[in-house]
Amino acid sequence: TLPAGIAGRDIVVTAVRDGRGRRLQSAVEASSGAEGPCDFIYVCEIFVRGNVSSATLVNITNSTEFEADLDEFIAESVGITDVREAGELVPSPFQPPSLPPASPPSPELPPGFNSIPTAETTLTSSARRRARALSGLSEEQVADVEQSVAAYNSETFGVGVLGDPQAVFVPPDSILVVVPVPPESGFTAELVGAAYADSLEAQVSDDLGVPITIASITFGQLAVPAPSPPPLPPPLEDAVDWVVFCTSLTSAASKPELLPASSAELLSEYFASALPCCVGLANVQTLRRSLSGGVCDFEYDVRVFVRSNVSAEAIAAKASDLVFSLLLDAAFKEPLRIREVRFAVALVPSPFAPPSPPALPPPPSTPPPLEEVVRLEVACTDVVARRILQSGTQLSEESLTAYLTATLPAGIA
Repeated sequence: TLPAGIAGRDIVVTAVRDGRGRRLQSAVEASSGAEGPCDFIYVCEIFVRGNVSSATLVNITNSTEFEADLDEFIAESVGITDVREAGELVPSPFQPPSLPPASPPSPELPPGFNSIPTAETTLTSSARRRARALSGLSEEQVADVEQSVAAYNSETFGVGVLGDPQAVFVPPDSILVVVPVPPESGFTAELVGAAYADSLEAQVSDDLGVPITIASITFGQLAVPAPSPPPLPPPLEDAVDWVVFCTSLTSAASKPELLPASSAELLSEYFASALPCCVGLANVQTLRRSLSGGVCDFEYDVRVFVRSNVSAEAIAAKASDLVFSLLLDAAFKEPLRIREVRFAVALVPSPFAPPSPPALPPPPSTPPPLEEVVRLEVACTDVVARRILQSGTQLSEESLTAYLTATLPAGIA
């Protein structure tokens, strides 16, 4: 009855229990306690798409001719009230058809993120299709659905092959499950969707203990952090090396008040303060080597990385200076000297490497879509004078959907 082009997927009819229908029942029906179609008000929502405007749909559904034709089509006496325009969240399976997938990644992806295919499955309680059963899935069952789908994926595709299911409650009574399908899994999103259509309903129904129906399966893209690049090899930097050694043990007894040179940390602190300005402790590396049969039982390899404004030549000249070596000997208990001052190009070990870059931010979330909706309520006008035995289809969600699909303008599915 609506203009051509309005399809069934554009029309949502929901039965809402109405106390008025119970009060108007006949005495026999009231005493029997049986429920009939007039115990409900039927809320019809027509999503405005294509070339049909919301004003056109309001004018059609609010006309006396449309109401009279509907009354003739339905066995019970019905009337239409509360015709208005509204903005509604789009419940699955009434979302508009998906656009063809774009092969290149979206330019809006945050830096450092890639997009991978996803299989997006909308689950609902199969009782939702019956006019008398108004309960369905709830927000409290989201975690149970995620666990059930994850178990199905592990049994069907292998443990860890697909990404973790991410479920979200979609009012009024559906749950949308998004499963990433990484390219390295060897499966496509379409293949995963075909497997879901074949046997996922049974698995989730058994796990939740209620009959579950797949309302729709679509395919999309999910932004995920790009894989980390392989670690870079340690950087090479210019350095100046030398060796600190003992000249004698006998003179150590003459300096009992001084610290022994048996600590690499003490030597590093000394060189950081004695070398030209701004070398700094972070650029001095001191390693102890144990000896046997020598004057001392240790030697130290000292490496100073060339950074800031201090040149390698300036550091080497300072370490080679006799006065610098004498000051080193005077600072420690053992008689120390410096030898083998040389230039080097060395790997930079941790903790002398530069700091790592900051972590990337998470991708932005996408809110659910909003669409224009024309909403009308269909209810029985005279329960006593039902025309059950006359020609016409009994009032139900399915009969109203069929009538609206046939009479609304073209483009409404």
